[in-house]
Amino acid sequence: MRLTLPPPSGRSNLPILPVFMPFAGCPHRCLFCAQTRQTGQPVGTVQEALARLDHQLHERERAGNGPVEVAFYGGTFTCLPFNEQQDCLRAVDRWREKRMVLAVRCSTRPDAVQPDRLNALRGLGLDLVELGVQTFADETLHFANRGYTGEMAE
Repeated sequence: MRLTLPPPSGRSNLPILPVFMPFAGCPHRCLFCAQTRQTGQPVGTVQEALARLDHQLHERERAGNGPVEVAFYGGTFTCLPFNEQQDCLRAVDRWREKRMVLAVRCSTRPDAVQPDRLNALRGLGLDLVELGVQTFADETLHFANRGYTGEMAE
């Protein structure tokens, strides 16, 4: 079964507010990952990342800044325990009601997407899933310790 989500419409210029959760949900430490260096964020809990997000949204609101798209990055979102995925999406609900958040996206691995889970997340407000596919070359994926093959990614 192939799940196809329509692209977000009318939001191409919406600023992205990233929520970095280094290594959260990651089943592997691959060669491509240096998440704490890349993001400047320490490894912490999902709840700590959500507290930072809430603070950033409060500050944006107080400053009179416009709406954003929230992006959960730096981990494998769909490999998090489902209750933590729900916590992330529920954390933006009140900001959606205030029109401070207009969309939510996440990044994940190509071997960590299942149609039933994606449909459940969509029902909770997830708008877009970015797949982290650095290459389809099996040998490179093996040596980089990605944990999946090019065929799985495709």
